[in-house]
Amino acid sequence: MLRISKFILALCLVAGGAQADPAAEQVRRDAYAGDVDAVEAAFAQAHKDHSAGVLPLDDLRSLVSVLNTTHPDLIAFQSQWLTAYPASPYALTLRANGYFDAAFRARGHEFSNRTHPDALQAFHDLGEAATQMALQAYDIAPDYVPAADTLLSLQNVTHPLDDAAKFALTADVMQFAPNLGTLQRALSSAEEKWGGAGLPEIKRYCDAFADLIPTEPGFTTDVCIARIVGWNARTGPEIEAARKLAETTGHVNLGGLRRQLALERRSPADRAVLEAYLLRRGNDDWWTASQFAQSFDVTPNIDNALRTIDWLALSRRRDGLRHDPFNAGVIDFLLNQAWSTRPGKAGHPVLTDGTRRILRKRLTLAHPFDAAVWFETGQYMFVDSDDDAPFVPYFENAIYYSQHDAGILQQVMIMTLRALQTEDWLSGATGDAAPAITRDAAQLCPVIRLSRVFEAVCANALYGTCEDMSEAYPMAAIKAAVTSNNLCQHERTAAVQDLLYAPVTIPAGDILSGIANRGEAVDPNGFALAP
Repeated sequence: MLRISKFILALCLVAGGAQADPAAEQVRRDAYAGDVDAVEAAFAQAHKDHSAGVLPLDDLRSLVSVLNTTHPDLIAFQSQWLTAYPASPYALTLRANGYFDAAFRARGHEFSNRTHPDALQAFHDLGEAATQMALQAYDIAPDYVPAADTLLSLQNVTHPLDDAAKFALTADVMQFAPNLGTLQRALSSAEEKWGGAGLPEIKRYCDAFADLIPTEPGFTTDVCIARIVGWNARTGPEIEAARKLAETTGHVNLGGLRRQLALERRSPADRAVLEAYLLRRGNDDWWTASQFAQSFDVTPNIDNALRTIDWLALSRRRDGLRHDPFNAGVIDFLLNQAWSTRPGKAGHPVLTDGTRRILRKRLTLAHPFDAAVWFETGQYMFVDSDDDAPFVPYFENAIYYSQHDAGILQQVMIMTLRALQTEDWLSGATGDAAPAITRDAAQLCPVIRLSRVFEAVCANALYGTCEDMSEAYPMAAIKAAVTSNNLCQHERTAAVQDLLYAPVTIPAGDILSGIANRGEAVDPNGFALAP
């Protein structure tokens, strides 16, 4: 029996933030209302319509993507749906996709030896749960393309299909619903970094299926190979061939690679390619726009396009965040990206302090095992807060999920001592002089604990050096004070193993402010108005 905590289950979904079609919007409204019968019927009808050739595959997939979000009400609805319809291939597929997405968010991007065991365990458990549900969904409805898609995506996690079964499944889908999305998923797991055979396997799939896709005219075997190789190969004849093909064919599926080449070379012809792209109506590609502005002089015509892209990128992400409040990509964009694609130009207003605080807290739930996220949030709380309490739990989680990394411990030590240096109760104390203590042991003992753990980790560090903080002001004064007053006996004498940190639960507070389906007034930018 797989064991997945309720905390992890609550982080199972991720959204793309795209605009939903009317049918998908209605499904989302029904889900918010808890109408499992209506949602089941809508998915079943869409499946039937697609099989009859009257519903595009993109519309069939959009029903999954619109519900595959981090919104707590939609997560709760998925459980209700699966309880009411335990053999529904649609409910099973949706849940499998949520587990799949959560597995990768839990895992993070660090090497295994720098990833906390809790994250690796969550990655394993969520991947196994997703696989079981995807296999069940596909067994019930092998002609339901999203179920097949999910199994192919899981090749990058649990490898549920051997080589022959994977090829056979892809061939089946490409026979009754030839499409680029399914082929793309099959090609992704063909890459060597995911355990595939690399270029020979990519060529095999492209040879067999590329020219079957009716919606992709000119999608030849060469274009198919270039689409995959061009973004993943680093050197060699394959990457050079892919780049040349991107430049000479102008095929839409190689557009991203062509634009990357243009940004690298910056010739007049490259500028023309990028300008034509940026002037497309509805374009919100903020990254390409910002790279263009850093690489070329901006004419008035393009400046207007960049203004529009700025506005679209921000407004669409803010709107999407209401239905997908823990979408890490959107949160990262809002917190960290420049507010204008044009260097030196005023962009959109920065986030309010309250909104920034909410998004920082959400990011820790989006990446619950990422020590860097916990530490960065603690830093923000440290600067933003007038007292110690708000930032301390974030630093403790950063220490735990970094596996008591010396670098994280040292940074927390520095910031903790910096905070203490501003305290009134230490005013006038210098060097080794014991301060006049006006706080109880609960204020001092955590500092002693942190100091002992830091010193022990540094003493056993295999590489690098730690700064000696034992005599740093006011550390020496604090140690002298607790010793002379016989405070913090446990922290001063216990084995270091007993002082190590454990994960801390952070109160939710206002973290869900502004999300959809909660009856709150919402400002034009998509955030809740203050009561």
